[in-house]
Amino acid sequence: MLIFAFFTPRFLQSEKDLEFSAKNIYSQQVQIGMFLQKNKKIKTVIANDIGAICYFSDVKIIDLMGLGSTNILILKKNNPEQYKYYLNHVNYDLMVIYDSWFSNDKMKTRVKIAELKNLHHQVFGDNKVSFYIPQNSNLKKDLLESLKNLKKQLPKDTELIIYN
Repeated sequence: MLIFAFFTPRFLQSEKDLEFSAKNIYSQQVQIGMFLQKNKKIKTVIANDIGAICYFSDVKIIDLMGLGSTNILILKKNNPEQYKYYLNHVNYDLMVIYDSWFSNDKMKTRVKIAELKNLHHQVFGDNKVSFYIPQNSNLKKDLLESLKNLKKQLPKDTELIIYN
């Protein structure tokens, strides 16, 4: 009885969290993955939450956390200065990250073009995902147009703020 009494409330809370987490992942990460799949001009993406992005798109992903890019993990662990240098010089089309996970000085050559916010954050890394492009990107106009189209299709609990 003691075990049952201890685990039942935790089980019920976990079941509730599971429902919210599925909605949160759909509202944020699945939307990003489908956005990337529709945009054939995007070839390389830097991201720090790669699960749904990998599943729903076929872009090359550079994983800032190192789980999907072991060379990044080794660099990050063994040589932080070289890691920062790499981030400032790697070629990419779009960066999709949680700003709260990274300090602003890591990538000085990027321009924020949008933020995707989940209004009912429950489970995942952060309720806001930022979209960045390199300063010299030729894709800015196309990406801004694509983001406007994405905005029309988002779930009600998700907001997209686009910067020009």
